[in-house]
Amino acid sequence: MDIPYLKNKIRKHYLSRREKIPPFIRNKLSIAAAEHLKTFVLKNHTSTIHAFIPFRTEIDLIPFLKFCLGQKMTIVTPRVRRKPEMLHLVTSSFTDLKKNQMGIYETSSNVIYTGKYDLILVPGVVFDRSGYRIGYGGGYYDHFLADQPDALKVGVGFPLQLSTSSLPHEEHDIPVDYLILGHKKIEITGD
Repeated sequence: MDIPYLKNKIRKHYLSRREKIPPFIRNKLSIAAAEHLKTFVLKNHTSTIHAFIPFRTEIDLIPFLKFCLGQKMTIVTPRVRRKPEMLHLVTSSFTDLKKNQMGIYETSSNVIYTGKYDLILVPGVVFDRSGYRIGYGGGYYDHFLADQPDALKVGVGFPLQLSTSSLPHEEHDIPVDYLILGHKKIEITGD
């Protein structure tokens, strides 16, 4: 079986599982992840964070990101362009989000950030214990993470997004350094 086919099959399975999480459980696990993340950024003296705005049934990072704004951290969120390009925009508020043509919420800010990040919060459909992930298949984060080798990369999601076996991956796939999956925190130790 070829890797793209296998990734797509795994993606569909885990998306279906995630969509079945009841909203009150998603909320509870989002709060647990936010608490882990708060401790993480304060302990590591984080000043610049790249984060995703939740899409569909993804974990909700907005309360955590508001906390970070209150701590005077710089928050940058993506705006999807042509595949596989993203603009990275300084986000100072989460009250003015707008849906793009794909249904993804984006900031209305037009202030482009081109610097380095202390921390990148990475979305995924599923992760493994080696830090590899399967996303939505657009390749946006593969390109972005390759350009940020020094940033700490943390995959964020729900506990059921952790695969019990290794995920198929290709040479261009960049693993994350940590996973925060609801109440679980996992340090990646390699293949």
